[in-house]
Amino acid sequence: MKILYLTPYYPYPPVSGGVRCILERMKMLNNAGFCLDLVGITNRELTKEDTDCLKPYVNSIDYHKRQAGLILAWKAAFSLVAGKSLFLSLISKNFYKVVSELLKKNIYDAVLCEHTYLAYWFLQKFPKHESKMITVVHNIEFDWYNHMYIKEKNLIKKLYYFIEKQAFKKNEDILFSSKSKFLFLSSSELLCISKKYSISSQSLIIPALPIAPKKSPYNHFERQPIILFVGRLDSPRNTDAIKYFINEILAKLVLKLPEVKLRIVGRGDDGTFSKFVLNSPYRHNISFQGAVDDLDSEYNNAKIVIVPIHESIGVQTKLFEAINYSSLIVCTPAAVKGTIFSQENGVFIGETDEIFLETCAKIITNTLDINSKLNEITDIFNRYNSFVYIESLKKFLTN
Repeated sequence: MKILYLTPYYPYPPVSGGVRCILERMKMLNNAGFCLDLVGITNRELTKEDTDCLKPYVNSIDYHKRQAGLILAWKAAFSLVAGKSLFLSLISKNFYKVVSELLKKNIYDAVLCEHTYLAYWFLQKFPKHESKMITVVHNIEFDWYNHMYIKEKNLIKKLYYFIEKQAFKKNEDILFSSKSKFLFLSSSELLCISKKYSISSQSLIIPALPIAPKKSPYNHFERQPIILFVGRLDSPRNTDAIKYFINEILAKLVLKLPEVKLRIVGRGDDGTFSKFVLNSPYRHNISFQGAVDDLDSEYNNAKIVIVPIHESIGVQTKLFEAINYSSLIVCTPAAVKGTIFSQENGVFIGETDEIFLETCAKIITNTLDINSKLNEITDIFNRYNSFVYIESLKKFLTN
C-alpha cells in the first residue's frame, strides 16, 4: 500500500509529544510494509542529519518552509479580519504544487494527514481525493487553541491562538462531515466528536505511542527514593503541574520522608522554571536536570514517575513512554482521560492531593502491594504491543 504522508512540521528530532507521535507511527507503518512519500511544512532549514534519520522509513522526503517576514504580518492582519487560519494561510505555493503533482500520478492508495488543520487544508484544495483521506486527530484543535489562548501571556502569541481557535471551530465542522477516515489518540475525544457527527464507523482509536517494553536492570524495591517528572518545560500545562506538585505534595512528602528527591527532566526552559526551583524552600529535595541524552537511566533509576497535569490537552506521550519501562506511575485523573490507562489500568491515580501523596509515600517505603499493578502493566504489553498496533492499523487502512 502506497501512502502520501502529509505533516504540518518535520517529525525529527523527537523533542515534543506530537513529533514523537508522528515519528513512531512512521516507523510502524514502514515496518508493516507500507510505502511512504513524506511531504510537509517546516519553520526551519533542515540539516543532513534531519533527513538521514528519516530515510530508513520513507521512500521520499519533501519539506517546504512556511512563509515569514512581511508576508507573515500581512497575512496575520488578513486572517484576523477574515476569520481564517493564519497557519494555513502561510502554507507555501510550493507545498501545494508538490502535493498536486504527486496526486496527478494516481499512485496512492491513501493520503494520511497528521492533525485536523492540515487535513482540512487538503480537503479544501483536493476535494476529489476526499475518500482516500485518513486524518490523525491529535486534539480537538479548537479546544487546544482555546486552552493555549487562555494560558498564554505573550500578547503576540495570544493573538495567534485567538485567530486559530476562531478558524478551527468552523474548519473542524467541515472536516468531520467529510468522508475521511479518522485515527483518534483519545477515546474521550472520539466520544465528544461522535455526539455531533456520525463518524464512529470510519474511526479507530490508537495509542499515542506503540507499546514497546524495555527491560530494566533494577528491581522496583531496590531503587532509590527518586520521583521523576519528564516533560517539556515551555508548556504552561507542564510547568503549572510540577509547581503545584512541589508546593502541595512534595512539601508534605519531605516532612515524612526527607530523603525523597524529585528529578525534573525536560527541554524548553527559558530560565523561568529553573529560577522557580532555586527559590523554592524545597530546592534541596529537587534535582533540576533540564534536557538529557540518556532517558533510559532516568526511568530505570526512578522509584516513581509522576504525571500531575490537571488539563487533558495533548497526546499524553509521557504515560506511554513511562509504561515501556514498567515504571510505577502516579498521575491525576486528567492525565489518563481518554487513554488506555483510564479506570486505573496500569497506573495509580491520585484522585485527590491526599491520595496522590499517600500513594507516593507507600511506594517509596515499599509498603504498597504493587504486584497487581505490575500484572496490569504486563497485560497492557500483551494487548497493545507493536504487533497488535500494526495489525489493527493495517486492517483499518486497507478496508
